[in-house]
Amino acid sequence: MWLIDTQSLSLQEVVSPSATRYAILSHTWEDDEVSFQDMATPGAASKKAGWAKIAKTCELARARGLTHAWVDTCCIDKSSSAELSEAINSMFQWYEASAVCFVWLADLAPVEGQSPVTGLDRSPNPEVVGKCKWFTRGWTLQELIAPRTVEFYNSNWNLFGDKSSLAWMLARTTRINLAVLASSARLQSTPVAVKMSWAARRKTKRVEDRAYSLLGIFNINMPMIYGEGNKAFRRLQEEIAKETNDLSLFAWKSPVNQDSSTTGPQAFRGIFADSPDEFANCSEMHRSSSDRSAQREFSLTNRGVRIETKLFHDMLGGYVMYLGFVDASRQAGVASQDVCVSLVRTANGFVRCEPWSVEHEQTLLGSDAAQSAATIYVRKNVSLQEAAEIQRRRHRSFHVYVDLPASLRVESVVPHPSHLWDDVYTTFISSTPGSPFAATLNLVVSGREGEFESRFPLVLVLGWHKGKREALAMLYGDDDGDGDDVPRRAVDRALPKGFPDLGKDYEDPILEEVLGRILERPDFRAEEVRFVERRPGPSGFWYWGLETTYIATFGARLETGDVGGDVSVFRVFLTGSLSRADGMEAG
Repeated sequence: MWLIDTQSLSLQEVVSPSATRYAILSHTWEDDEVSFQDMATPGAASKKAGWAKIAKTCELARARGLTHAWVDTCCIDKSSSAELSEAINSMFQWYEASAVCFVWLADLAPVEGQSPVTGLDRSPNPEVVGKCKWFTRGWTLQELIAPRTVEFYNSNWNLFGDKSSLAWMLARTTRINLAVLASSARLQSTPVAVKMSWAARRKTKRVEDRAYSLLGIFNINMPMIYGEGNKAFRRLQEEIAKETNDLSLFAWKSPVNQDSSTTGPQAFRGIFADSPDEFANCSEMHRSSSDRSAQREFSLTNRGVRIETKLFHDMLGGYVMYLGFVDASRQAGVASQDVCVSLVRTANGFVRCEPWSVEHEQTLLGSDAAQSAATIYVRKNVSLQEAAEIQRRRHRSFHVYVDLPASLRVESVVPHPSHLWDDVYTTFISSTPGSPFAATLNLVVSGREGEFESRFPLVLVLGWHKGKREALAMLYGDDDGDGDDVPRRAVDRALPKGFPDLGKDYEDPILEEVLGRILERPDFRAEEVRFVERRPGPSGFWYWGLETTYIATFGARLETGDVGGDVSVFRVFLTGSLSRADGMEAG
């Protein structure tokens, strides 16, 4: 670490900075700053505009009995990538270890008069202070939080307060809570999203520095790769994900107007934010005290972020993941809002949908029955082109809704093709919506009515005929292999003989022909299946008119829905009933 000797104003390399008491400067860079190389020729350095702040810093340090000072413009050899990387990764600790930090607000004009209480220059209006460039710069965030003692000076280098006396003004201006301003140790217990919110709308000269300036805030070390652009912020989030299970890392919101008016906002995103600006509305988030707030395990994989969580079913065809946080930034008298993100499943994993919102109706979250435990993989990133493709692939997906009475229960489901089946939300995702599509669902439904128990195999056939622009949903009974178990069962609308094998991998023209045959042949069309089972009478003997008959009826109803963006989905409702009919009533 290089420090300035406050007497000679020359640089000295200090091997053990922790054993040295030094002052440190926090400021905004201007033109004609003094560099590390300039310090080798003091005569030339003193002629630069940036020399005055260095000299003043050393003067203030000497007045406090400090022999050394640190100024970022001239104490880092930026020609050495290794030294620059070390400095950026160590900067938070350097500010934290300083004896005092001088904040010079070069654009803050002095206020006439002195405070009768402190004897210092009167504090300016908080709104005036908040407009100073220093509060808009990325690097100055850690420079405010890390040091124990921070003194504020106006453009004339007149002291008008310190971090303690100006705490309320600083909290209002920066949205950093008072506890963190009082002690940087509180950072460890502060939610990730809240810390990110402090960096929202701050600027840096280089886009990578928006991430690098936050390393100390999150106690992260990572290499500097200037030229990587926004990937730096992605890497920062990945490093944070390795060190915490704080789900608020995913509580960001994208701006609704982020894209041009011709394309609209990107409706599908990965799990990571694009910039700290997307956490701007997270400053009032805190962990929920409910049982649902237990922190979930998540980790980085080559398939995306792996999260063990509970998902809530969204009635619009997606999922909701509760993050275990509430947002207290609501209007007075309005309850805090649970923080959730909406997800949809794609063939390559889950993605965020409607990323401009982290809210959901509490009635949805209040139903434990709507929850399903799952291990999911959420993609890290989704490009604008990929988002358009996801929207396109949602087109003509088949959502299967099971609406059965308590006497009937789905026991097993075997989908084909399985890689396009969403088992949690019971949906087939079409991989190529512009092509013909076919899928089958083999279900076994168990039924119980009094002492009667049985199993009913069903085959649900789904498809889209491109040429006819027609969807199909056919339901058949399938008693294959069950005949010995239920010798007195009749199946109305069993799978017809000669029915095409949809398990084959057909080329599009052949599949189109197969679907056409199903649609055209009356004996292939079936939307209702009836199982009739006869059981012996009370004596266990078969007597005409005394046996007991049970009838299980199942139906499949197809509806087409529009979810916006020229995207249509098909909804298939599987219904059923189980009843008893004695004697002649059996028909």
